[in-house]
Amino acid sequence: NRAGGHLTIQESRFESNCTTTLGGISDGGAIWNSDAGSTLVVIDSEFVDNEATRNGGAIMNQRHGTSPPTTTIRGSHFQDNSATLNGGAVANVGNATTHGVLAITTSTFVNNKTDGEQGGAIDNSGTLSLTLSTLHENRAAGSGGGLRNTQTGGGPNSGQATLSEVTLTSNEAGTDGTGS
Repeated sequence: NRAGGHLTIQESRFESNCTTTLGGISDGGAIWNSDAGSTLVVIDSEFVDNEATRNGGAIMNQRHGTSPPTTTIRGSHFQDNSATLNGGAVANVGNATTHGVLAITTSTFVNNKTDGEQGGAIDNSGTLSLTLSTLHENRAAGSGGGLRNTQTGGGPNSGQATLSEVTLTSNEAGTDGTGS
């Protein structure tokens, strides 16, 4: 989903999808939402055993241009997804000028992992709102077993996370922050 596109996914299942480095895109094992003004809405869906050879095992929300891409996830389940770098299930990326916007409500993240870097379930360097959700038994080789939140490029509003009524249990990190 790119260049101002709008995509809504409801009651769907994404299973065993994998990115390759062919053509330079290797983020978002199941979905890649990128570029200015792109909107992705995921409702009551499942993401199981998807893999990205870079970031966002199931979903990558990545900034380009002057207005951020937005991803909204409600009532969805992420399990056994993996990324080689960041965000075993979901990566939300920002930089010095623009950042991805990610809102997650009533969703579960179980047994997702990163093999080499951060954010076993979720990696955020944009703006994140996480509500009424559970992160359980996710693993990161680096930091943030359940969630890693970091500012990227020193930009305003990057690395902003708000959590409300979130349960983080039994997450593991190789270096810092087992839960977040």
